Amino acid sequence: MSFLTKMWKNRSVEYPNRFTIKVVDEENGIYDITRLEGKVSEEGDALDAENFNDQEERIGEAFDEVYRNADENYSDLVKTMDDMYRVLNDRISETNSSGINRIQNEEMDRRKADGNIENQLADTRNELMKEIASLENRVAKLEKK
Repeated sequence: MSFLTKMWKNRSVEYPNRFTIKVVDEENGIYDITRLEGKVSEEGDALDAENFNDQEERIGEAFDEVYRNADENYSDLVKTMDDMYRVLNDRISETNSSGINRIQNEEMDRRKADGNIENQLADTRNELMKEIASLENRVAKLEKK
């Protein structure tokens, strides 16, 4: 439900600034002032607690609706971002897996040619560990976003 506006009506009279003054206690300066407006063409809306409280309630309901919509939109945004993160993470993992396999194969071929298999395995392991650490850093950066 959206904010419902109220069309306020002004009081419209023949003589808006006409009053009568009746002395109640002249010695103490007490007088009664009574409107003498003539013909009233529009009563207008009263500036009273009922109208003001109604306005406060309508404004409060409108703000509640805004907050509800903001919460729903935020939840949708978080879900979308989570989905995007998963897709990106999967793509990075796939890319890195094929890259690691390629690096391993190239290194094994090179090391075999050198005849130093044990050193080759240790070096490859170290390189893989570096690559994994690099990937973990990239994932951590993505998670922070």
